[in-house]
Amino acid sequence: MTKLLFITMLYLSTGQNLAQKIPQNGIYQTATDFLTRKLTNGFFSSKINKLNDNNKSIRIEREDKRTVYESSEIWGFRKNGKDYRVFEKEFYKIDEVGPVVIYTIQDYLSAEQPIMFYYRFFSKDLNAPIVALTRRKLKRHFANDSAVINKINSFPKNRSLSTWSSACRCFPIIKSLQ
Repeated sequence: MTKLLFITMLYLSTGQNLAQKIPQNGIYQTATDFLTRKLTNGFFSSKINKLNDNNKSIRIEREDKRTVYESSEIWGFRKNGKDYRVFEKEFYKIDEVGPVVIYTIQDYLSAEQPIMFYYRFFSKDLNAPIVALTRRKLKRHFANDSAVINKINSFPKNRSLSTWSSACRCFPIIKSLQ
């Protein structure tokens, strides 16, 4: 656990630099691979190389070779420079890594109303189950940590946990838990 925390802190401090040097597409076999930016079958975008995803698998097409990864066999993937975690056959975009990890799934409100809606989720760490981001669920997952519970209780009730702040370029709930 200490090693994973150290790697997380390393990622947070150097994430911007690393993000510019790693391929835009590829597979993360483990959470540690994500933190260290070790991609399996990684590549930069081009017309020839493609990464296609559906809820069952990730397919990488590189020149004349195609590799299929079942969603149950990998931790996550990187597509067009954005990172995703695979959990129970869903693909969650990783928004922020901190005291909790914040994820998003984008979907349309309905077929009749093509309005994009963002569903926010969290996990206690990079390998913990992903659950909906609500105060009640945050408190449940941190029930044994009174300091975190106090921080959640002190977070303004009229402020959404799932709102991104362009001022701090973060989710304020993450900043308040640090």
